Amino acid sequence: MSKTKAYISGMIDNDPDYVQKFQEAEDICVNAFDEVVNPVRLDKVEIWSRNPVWIDYIVRDIELLWEDGFTHIVMLEDWMLSEGANIERFVAIKKGIEVVHIKDICTFCNQIETHKMSCPRPKYGYCPECETVHKQGECK
Repeated sequence: MSKTKAYISGMIDNDPDYVQKFQEAEDICVNAFDEVVNPVRLDKVEIWSRNPVWIDYIVRDIELLWEDGFTHIVMLEDWMLSEGANIERFVAIKKGIEVVHIKDICTFCNQIETHKMSCPRPKYGYCPECETVHKQGECK
């Protein structure tokens, strides 16, 4: 089975609760993907030569999406309100990275790995039948 790597994308500017929102999304995603990148965490450890501005973050994130082997980008519910998230989504599509919406990842079963495709909720999760991650009903 190939490894999955997801990047979380959503609105940061004008959202005072963005740190918590991205952390909650990461908590959901770690059950669905092998590796998850939360850009808010990158902001805390990144060392900049000057005080970064919006364009610095978006350039970093575009380079990361383009070069770092992502299989998925997870869009938070408010992504359409964010110029940066729209750009990230566009880059992901151009790169062939699959776009997934956070609401489509099943949290009903808590552990995606043991998750059965008969789960009553719409989801995007691990299918034990074909050993891959995909939308319900799309088993090949």
